[in-house]
Parts: sequence; C-alpha cells; structure tokens
Amino acid sequence: MAIEIDHFELPTHWAPILINGDEGGLDEEDSQALDSFVDWMVETYGKCWVLNVENDTYFSKYHDAHHLGVGACHVSLFTFDVTKNG
Repeated sequence: MAIEIDHFELPTHWAPILINGDEGGLDEEDSQALDSFVDWMVETYGKCWVLNVENDTYFSKYHDAHHLGVGACHVSLFTFDVTKNG
C-alpha cells in the first residue's frame, strides 16, 4: 500500500504541538484553532500525523488555518500522512 500525503501551510508555532504534543505557549484562542484543525484532520482522514515540517518559514496573512480564525503569522509547509484507513 502506498502512503498518501498532503501539504498544508500552517502556523510555524504549531509544529511542537503537532510533532511532540508540547502545548506550552499557546493562548486559548490559538489552542482552540489548533484543536479545530486536528478535529477536521481526524474527521477527514482518520488521523492527524505530521511526517515533516519544512525549515523555511515566511509571513503570510492567508494560510490553511486562516478560516479557523488564525491571523497573519509565520507559516511553514507541513506534510501529513493522509492515507485512508481501510
């Protein structure tokens, strides 16, 4: 079975949480936005597994967490395993 991947431009400061589960440093609003993203990933793909985060960061107003209420911030390209279960 081949692994399927997808890429998302997400806030760079989410990397420690998504990779290591280290939730320190997030305010309540940002924590809720991250929880909403994780819930969407689990609902859509059955999991939320980060495979890689690019080291290059850049400032962006529009990114894949913008619709969750996350404003302009430094973002990185996150690679996720989105292989369907089954």
